[in-house]
Amino acid sequence: MGVDLAGFLAIYGAVFDGDLTSWSIGGPDSRVGIPLLGEPEGISGSHNKYEADVSPTRGDLFEYGNDYKLVLKQFKEEFQEQAAETEATSNYDIGVLTNFRVKRFQESIDNNAYFFNNFFSGLLVQPAAYTFQFRFMANHSDANPEGRLSKSVLKTWFSISGHYPNFKYTPGHERIPDNWYRRAFGDEYT
Repeated sequence: MGVDLAGFLAIYGAVFDGDLTSWSIGGPDSRVGIPLLGEPEGISGSHNKYEADVSPTRGDLFEYGNDYKLVLKQFKEEFQEQAAETEATSNYDIGVLTNFRVKRFQESIDNNAYFFNNFFSGLLVQPAAYTFQFRFMANHSDANPEGRLSKSVLKTWFSISGHYPNFKYTPGHERIPDNWYRRAFGDEYT
């Protein structure tokens, strides 16, 4: 991630979900100092301020009661969005993820009576959840300098094992895939 994007997101999070200098990637945290704009909630308590509905793999807050647990049904839908049958040809690129986002958006509208999509979190942050998957999770190599997010790489990032449709999600075991390479220095996503 580029310094400009990282700096903006860190400052925004610290202002709206922290104490102006820090914030938690989880929920409320006693290490976050004196609240100036209400109790610091951290990223998992930032719905309607920083986060919005229509996450690719997390449930809508008022539909599921939380917005941080992986919803296996949604992961399966995303997984199936990639038409390529083989690992060697699969790629969850921006086009594939945009198609999935359109479906998730309509699904949220249809199923969530309290659907939330304001200007900042809905127009800017929510679409970023989809582009970030490809921009940050894709494996970059000499053969694919722009990155390729294959089926196995996607599953590893989200701690999914097994074969479709019999996937198993193991919370807390999300990880960087083996033989995975980040974006090249000088090609930071900004």
